[in-house]
Amino acid sequence: LEGLGEVGVRAAEVEVGDFVITHTGASREVVENHDQGVRDILTIRTAHNRTINAHPDHPFLTPAGWIPAKDLIPGDVLAQQRDFAIENTSGRTREEFALAGYLMAYGFVRNRSYSRIRKIDLRFRSDDPVITQDVLSLAKNLGYTGRVKMGISYNEEVRTLTFPEPFKFWLQQNDLWDVERITMRVPAWVFKGSLLEISAFVGAVFSMDATVAPKRSKHTGAQRQISFKLRNSGLCRDMQNLLMRMGARSGLYSVVERCYNYEPTKFWKLTIHHDEDIALLRRNLRIVGTNRRVWDQPIAVRKFFDARYGEDMIVSIEPGDPRETKCLTVDTDHSFLADGIVVHNSTYGSRLFPSWWLGRRENKKWLQAGHTQKFAEKEFGKKTQI
Repeated sequence: LEGLGEVGVRAAEVEVGDFVITHTGASREVVENHDQGVRDILTIRTAHNRTINAHPDHPFLTPAGWIPAKDLIPGDVLAQQRDFAIENTSGRTREEFALAGYLMAYGFVRNRSYSRIRKIDLRFRSDDPVITQDVLSLAKNLGYTGRVKMGISYNEEVRTLTFPEPFKFWLQQNDLWDVERITMRVPAWVFKGSLLEISAFVGAVFSMDATVAPKRSKHTGAQRQISFKLRNSGLCRDMQNLLMRMGARSGLYSVVERCYNYEPTKFWKLTIHHDEDIALLRRNLRIVGTNRRVWDQPIAVRKFFDARYGEDMIVSIEPGDPRETKCLTVDTDHSFLADGIVVHNSTYGSRLFPSWWLGRRENKKWLQAGHTQKFAEKEFGKKTQI
């Protein structure tokens, strides 16, 4: 199986002892990692622009239960996990998550009336007095007092905060100091937060970004959609993974627009298409400043239920080139997420299949195997009597 996990890690990169999120929303330990050799694969693409490469026998969760990839067809619906039971293991507070979100957003927000930074340093600038005050308060709670300087930029009043030199140590500790805007990524510790902390980080970004604006969705026909765009594709993917952790579906698309010196420039646009996802985010996000008006606008009469899973429809399934494949054995829940989509770990199904098959055919004796010799010896014993 090949698909991005919650921090952009592919299944092939996961090691024994790592933790993955399962179909229950809990974090479970990977107890085994199986090299399955070069095998045929299917490339599955969904309506939300996900791409997952899987062996034809790998099971995916659907409304009809676990279905092997080879039996899926365009129009089938896959499950995106919505309900998470993850504790904050980052060692940071909610205030630190929010402050980190503001400082990162200052590096990539668009359409504000002030220049953006090239690197994260001891300065922060905003044309929104509510956001300025929030950043001051968050930093003060951590023991850092900033100074405010008023100025004018593009005929608009702008506030620039400057923090003391010791604040540099906090930035360094949190992998934020001197980070380039065009290459910055969400720090790994952010993904270790619970819903409360991640909502504070994402809320700070959405509070800052002036491209966030509601409009009618051509994709779903919903009353509105919310989009924002960046030139940094890796950062956009990180933000999509954080939205997944909040249970919200989003699509990631590349667009070319005339921007810098009127030259065509490639952007990555992250779009939340569905009213139910906007409602879910509005319930959890910490939004301050002028962007609250975007999130406070009424949503049409609800036509959806709260549920553990969101839906992502398959738009195409095509054979891919044979490649090295790997799968995991996950403790307790025997499942994990591939690009936010719920999939089964292969070991559990292959263990039980012979028993299920023989149980339905009492007059037969049969042994099925489909793993390496090393795996078979470990799982079933070195000697098997038929």
